[in-house]
Amino acid sequence: MPSLESTARTRKPNRHQLRVRGMRRVLVARRVTQLVAGGIIVVAAVRHQLEMATGAASVDALCPFGAVETLLTWVTTGNFVTKIHPSNLVLGLGLLVATLLVGNAFCGWICPFGAVQDALTWVRRRLHLPSRWDCRTASPGLT
Repeated sequence: MPSLESTARTRKPNRHQLRVRGMRRVLVARRVTQLVAGGIIVVAAVRHQLEMATGAASVDALCPFGAVETLLTWVTTGNFVTKIHPSNLVLGLGLLVATLLVGNAFCGWICPFGAVQDALTWVRRRLHLPSRWDCRTASPGLT
């Protein structure tokens, strides 16, 4: 008869354990993707500062929200925003198509603001702060 220890070691993981493992793998892949995307942005920013005389596109051209600003300025005035390169419109269009195809994956996986938000959530949990700040309970004079 097998001992209790040997049966515990050979037991297959249940569905919950498999799901947690899968979620951890996705989280690690997401963090690596965020670090790589952040690194690419930092490298592009440094290259821009070093190649300023060559007419390289501004670092602002890497932000897809700049595409909305550029499009609005271009439609209303016929000119582009001075700091933003016209390639920003291509980036914005690519983001729009990607969002339609895969949802908000860009925001959580690539955009640096997603990484900042994850870091702030980690700090909040470490400091045991409440997940929601309610102004009515935070300051008695505001009720």
